[in-house]
Amino acid sequence: LKEWTKICLIYTLKNDDMIDIKVEDILLSKKITKVIREDFYIFEADSFLPIDFYRALNKSFPEKSLLEAMALSTSKNNQYYNRLVLKFNASNLNKESDDFFIKNQEWGLFISLLTDKRFIYDALDLFGKPISDHKGIKYYLRKNVYSKYVKKNPTIVNKLVNKLVNKVDINFTFSVSGPSEGLFPHTDSNNKLITLLLYFPEKDWKTEYHGETSFFKLKNNVSRNKKNKWGLLGKRNFHISDPKLVSEFRESHDLLYKSKYKPNILAGFVKNDISWHAIDPITCPKNKLRRVFIINIKK
Repeated sequence: LKEWTKICLIYTLKNDDMIDIKVEDILLSKKITKVIREDFYIFEADSFLPIDFYRALNKSFPEKSLLEAMALSTSKNNQYYNRLVLKFNASNLNKESDDFFIKNQEWGLFISLLTDKRFIYDALDLFGKPISDHKGIKYYLRKNVYSKYVKKNPTIVNKLVNKLVNKVDINFTFSVSGPSEGLFPHTDSNNKLITLLLYFPEKDWKTEYHGETSFFKLKNNVSRNKKNKWGLLGKRNFHISDPKLVSEFRESHDLLYKSKYKPNILAGFVKNDISWHAIDPITCPKNKLRRVFIINIKK
């Protein structure tokens, strides 16, 4: 926390070159342009960030070699996916990542906005019902750890004082994926509340390369036993990788929505036991990468 505080202070220092952006510019309640409410909540924002700020982030998105130097871990779960990911929060910054954020202050500023309590509260308020539907009445009635902050700041969604979570955390992932890489259907870990995906396609990225996130819903004629099965597997965040099980999954589900993998598009969803989503294998050339910045709001 000490290191994170030090870095955030650097970001808040006046910098004549820094693009002026405030937390009010990224609140989900103001930015979302599409919402789908079926098996679970899916949403999308067509122009999430001010374009100059997005361009600055895009220009300094870490190269694959830098991600490797920043103590990246490679996925080992055999999901036809060898994507390179850097996951971080306030507790696991190291020298390489520290240096990156100091050098690229636009990323530090962006993270400071995403960890602002006003951003978190806005997201929890906007999707309070589907979150509480999934987490249950105990979640709904717990005292929020930020309640004192809200009471001192009456302009910030007062009704959340008596609402929501015992603890809210937010972490981030830089993710890059190359040709033939993809991700089998899964629902995400059970401690996640909201997942946000901000896309950074490389220059000249073509639609046929893919990169979108596919979301699925249960077919109307699926039996109760099948529904229970997929609900139990989803609760465990089981990745549907066995060919026979993949076929069974396809027979039980329809494509609900496929996000747009385009610049400055933010896609997201509210986690529940049937928030099934996947990534089709990437078909880009060897010199291209699917690039995504992932924001997870967790309890």
